[in-house]
Amino acid sequence: MIFDLDDTLLDFQQAEIEAFEKTFSNYNIQNSISTYKKDYDAISRVLWDGVQDGIFTIAQVGEYRFKRLFEKHKLDLEAVSFNKDYLFNLGQQSNLIEGAEQIATTLPNIKFVALSNGFTKTQLSRIANSPLKDLFDEIIISEMTGFEKPQKGIFDYTMNQLSLSETDGVLMIGDSLSSDIAGGLNYGMDTCWFNPHRKTNESFVTPTYEIKSLDEIADLVKK
Repeated sequence: MIFDLDDTLLDFQQAEIEAFEKTFSNYNIQNSISTYKKDYDAISRVLWDGVQDGIFTIAQVGEYRFKRLFEKHKLDLEAVSFNKDYLFNLGQQSNLIEGAEQIATTLPNIKFVALSNGFTKTQLSRIANSPLKDLFDEIIISEMTGFEKPQKGIFDYTMNQLSLSETDGVLMIGDSLSSDIAGGLNYGMDTCWFNPHRKTNESFVTPTYEIKSLDEIADLVKK
C-alpha cells in the first residue's frame, strides 16, 4: 500500500497552523492566522499547483511563498530565513489523522510505503516525531525524486525503489483527487480516495474505492 502523508495519515492542516503561529511569534508578530494565513494559503496553492504543472520547483515554493506574502503586507522580513524557520517548526509537528496509528497493527502483513509531496527534511522529521516512525517499509518524498505527484516520474521512482515492475496488488491511498488519485490511476494503480469530509467529487477523476475513515482500509484488503 502506498500512502499519501498530508491529510491522509498526518494532520497537515493543524500542523501548518501551529508552525505558522510559532514562526510569526518568534519574530514578535502576533495574530498571524487571522492577519496573514488566508493570503499565504492562496499564494502557496498557486505555487504548489505550479510545481505539479512543472512551472515551479519545490525550492522555488520555499523561496517565493513568504517573499510574496511579505511584499503584499509590506513586512520587512527576510523570506528565505523565515521559510527555513517555518519548515523547522513544521517538522516538529506530528499530528495524526484519526486511525493512522492503528493501521500497522490492523494489517501486519502489508508492505507500507509513504509517498508525499513536500520538503524531504521536514516530512522525515514529522514522521520521526510521530508514532508512525517505525511503520513504513519505504519513505519517498517528492523533493528527493525531482518529481511531484501526479507526475509519472515519482511513480517510476517509487516502483523502482520497491523493485516492482507491475502495479497489480498496489493500492494508492490519499486525500487529493488531483494529486494522489489521478497520479495513481494514470500509472495503472488501484486507488482509494480518503474523503473524511464527504466532499462531492466534481472532477473527472474516478477512484477505484472511496472511504471516509482509515479503519475501512482493512475491509478493502479483505475484499
